[in-house]
Amino acid sequence: MHALLFTAVASWTPLHAPIHHRPPTSSPSIFCRAKTKDSWARRLPKSTPLAAGSVVCSAEGSFDHYFMDSIVLLVEHNEEKGSKGVLLTNETPFVVGDMTDGLGDMFAENTLFLGGDAGSDTMLMLHGLPLLEGARRLRPDHPDDPLSLGGVKAAVDLVEKGELRREKFKFFYKTVEWLPGQLEQQCGEDLFEKVEISNDLLLGQSGQRTMWREVRELMRLGEQKAKQAAEEAGDKTAVDADGVPIITGLPATKYAPAAYT
Repeated sequence: MHALLFTAVASWTPLHAPIHHRPPTSSPSIFCRAKTKDSWARRLPKSTPLAAGSVVCSAEGSFDHYFMDSIVLLVEHNEEKGSKGVLLTNETPFVVGDMTDGLGDMFAENTLFLGGDAGSDTMLMLHGLPLLEGARRLRPDHPDDPLSLGGVKAAVDLVEKGELRREKFKFFYKTVEWLPGQLEQQCGEDLFEKVEISNDLLLGQSGQRTMWREVRELMRLGEQKAKQAAEEAGDKTAVDADGVPIITGLPATKYAPAAYT
């Protein structure tokens, strides 16, 4: 059996056999455990360029299989090489310890997400700690955007010392990929929408397809409030060039870094 590889960071030991499911609990629905009063989501104009760190949300009924009711975070985007991302809406019944013992006990109980169907036996570690040694910012041109990948050794050391909680780190097995120009075309055909979501949703340790409905509802409520506020102020121009209501009162930065400091 092939060894799991921690993408561009470190090697993982082979899969355990057998893999054990977590025991069922009486907890509330998976997405509700992640949602907080500070959760928010907003639709972005179609003209917003795609980049590493962008989030796209599938349109209702536009796909089956992996992309049905899905939200995807892009971890790579290149006009020549295409796009690569991870599904935020594919929480599995497994934990990191079911897949590898390469990280000791530090992250053994972290939820494991199925990022997609590409990238043979690889995993990614996502977090909002850009100053972590060995970490790579997804959007280095946005200094206020904390979203980052990697830095496994430093993460293990800091969690082991009790200086960071393991819940700060999110793990994905495999990815989804698009050919050059393919994702732009799908966005242009309204199969995907470009969106922003709050850090508790983006980096939380839970998220199934119910998250897709919650995010769309948060967008609807935000737009409804923006429209109501504009009407009360007598402002009939509070929409962007694509007709998307301009929402105020949300964090100005892309990923609300205050939630993960």
